[in-house]
Amino acid sequence: MPSDISSNRIGKLDALRGAAALMVFLAHCPPGFMENVWWLQPLRDGYGAVLIFFLLSGHVLALQLEGRQPPGYAGFLTRRVFRIWPAYAVVLVLTFAGLYWTQTPVKGGMPGAVARVPGWQDLVENGLFLGDPDAINSPAWSLYVEMRLSVVFPLLLLGTRRLGLMGSLVAGTVFSVAATRLVHVPLPGFLLSLAEASRYVVLFMAGAVLARPQNAVEQLYHKLPFSARAAALAAAVAMIGCKFHPLLVGIPYVNYVGWVGYGVLFVFCLYSGRVGRLLHCRPLLFLGHVSYGLYLLHTPLILLLESHLPPGWRPLVVLAASVLGGWLLLRWVEEPCMALGRRLSKARRVG
Repeated sequence: MPSDISSNRIGKLDALRGAAALMVFLAHCPPGFMENVWWLQPLRDGYGAVLIFFLLSGHVLALQLEGRQPPGYAGFLTRRVFRIWPAYAVVLVLTFAGLYWTQTPVKGGMPGAVARVPGWQDLVENGLFLGDPDAINSPAWSLYVEMRLSVVFPLLLLGTRRLGLMGSLVAGTVFSVAATRLVHVPLPGFLLSLAEASRYVVLFMAGAVLARPQNAVEQLYHKLPFSARAAALAAAVAMIGCKFHPLLVGIPYVNYVGWVGYGVLFVFCLYSGRVGRLLHCRPLLFLGHVSYGLYLLHTPLILLLESHLPPGWRPLVVLAASVLGGWLLLRWVEEPCMALGRRLSKARRVG
């Protein structure tokens, strides 16, 4: 992350990333865990947590490209690949080895998929972000989106500069709605994957426009009285939680109301001093540092330990193991590879 981003902002974004990773973990915990209380379900909204990740990615990538020493396109992609791929590849290989050795079946996410033990073709395809992202480690689907949209992100950022706030949100929404319609059309696998990734363009664009100093949303937020801010925050929480209410479950498009809710909540995380202080707690900051490893490791550990642990102990053991593994991954894979990516990016810029 560029040095011109304030440490306070870095802390808030890290903590938010940690909270989102914890939500994904809770979503994948065994059935019955927090399941009987509908108003607690937003804490288990794994899909909503991934929406936060996409908003964060758009925001952080925009800060990187609009910083004091922005990398060129090749340098940007180099840093992005070295940020995402090495840790993903390590966990992918370890997960494949564990599933193959224990003969643990996994149900893929493609239409008509059946539970089966992953094969070598799955390993190669997933390593290249091709094929069924759910074939080995289901959270990988969001990394497919991240990599595909990273390739075109500089173009999206240029679009936000030209279109402004409202134009960017309208254009991003139209594009995402069109891509959502394409997802339901019979398409070859790779084109279907591109359409799936394109659904989330609006979130990357929203994160990007909110990265601009003194943008219209930030100015409006600071002009609003406390009562209006409180009402907006309550509305955001209601929009996020509505899809879990027993009377609203199954209603078409109710999920997309949550997209708006998470967008508003993201604004509060960026600009509210109270929310910022709430996020600035040591456990969330630590989870933010190890969030990528936690995100990658928890599902394989749940699968591999399912038959070896009592259900009541499983969440705690898996969480502890995922956090420890995430810390090791951060120290031995993520940080060295990110440093290498930065050096290669600078070498390309100098060259």
